[in-house]
Parts: sequence; structure tokens; C-alpha cells
Amino acid sequence: MTDGYRTVFEVSYLSNGILLLNVTFLFVGLFVPTVVTLIRGRMPESEAREGEQTYRYFLLIAVVWVGIGTLWLFKNLHSGYDLTHAVRSRYCRVVEGKVEVISRQPHGGHGGQENIRIAGKDFGFSYYGGKLGYSRTISHGGWLTDGVNARLRYIGNTIVKVEVRPESP
Repeated sequence: MTDGYRTVFEVSYLSNGILLLNVTFLFVGLFVPTVVTLIRGRMPESEAREGEQTYRYFLLIAVVWVGIGTLWLFKNLHSGYDLTHAVRSRYCRVVEGKVEVISRQPHGGHGGQENIRIAGKDFGFSYYGGKLGYSRTISHGGWLTDGVNARLRYIGNTIVKVEVRPESP
């Protein structure tokens, strides 16, 4: 027996492409310095010595880049674990009712976040927020539009699962 709700979003490690973006960021931080070092190794020694100071700054930036990327990766993995574990163990709050759109985020993102209310609980999210929770705004094909019957599972202000029920004729 079903209650008529259909799951349209559930948080995962791959939600919103954040982990892919993070890994790409880290890859660039590792790949580019490697290529520069290989190219530099093929240069005549006199030319390599001239650019020594610039090369050291470049390596310092690369180390900082990789450090930031690594911290970001661990943060995303930890957040992914916490959120997916909460959904699996049902350790999250649930709100159900009709969605009321308070404000919409423009397609380009300038102008704040999207704000909705459902059964007296307010939520705010941004398509450009870089988080694992629900972030699909109306202008990007989101499901939480005005008047939609929805059931949300959430932790704090992070929506971890969205279920919608189509209106019966």
C-alpha cells in the first residue's frame, strides 16, 4: 500500500554534483603542478634558475590549493555520511503539506536564496549553495513549487528528502 507520495530527491554523497566538483578541484591542484614540474625539468638550467622565485610561489599556491581541496573533501564526506545516515535511520524531522513559495531565486542566482514554507516551517536554499541537501530552485526545474503537496525530511534547515504527491483530479 502506498500513500501516493513519490520520492524526487534523496540526499547522497553525489547530491548536486558537489563531490565531483570537489574531486575536480583537488585533481587540478595535483595535476597542474606535476605538469609544470615536468616541463620545468626539460628546460635548460639557466632558464630554470631565472624562474626559481616564481616556481617557488607557484608550488606554495599549489600546496595551499591541495590543502583546501583536501579539507573540503573531508568536510563533504563527513556531511554526506551524517545526512545519508540520518535518512536511512529516519533520524530527521518530517513536515508535510502544501508548499507556499515565499521568494524565488532568479536563474542567475543573484538576489538571494529560494524561500518556501510548508506547514508553518520555513526553508531556504540556493541552487549555488554548494551543499549536499536539496537545492533545486524553481528556475532550475525544482519540484517545490507553489501549491504542491509535499513531504520533506530535514535536519536543521537542510532538506534531505523530498516526496511529492500529484493532485488527484
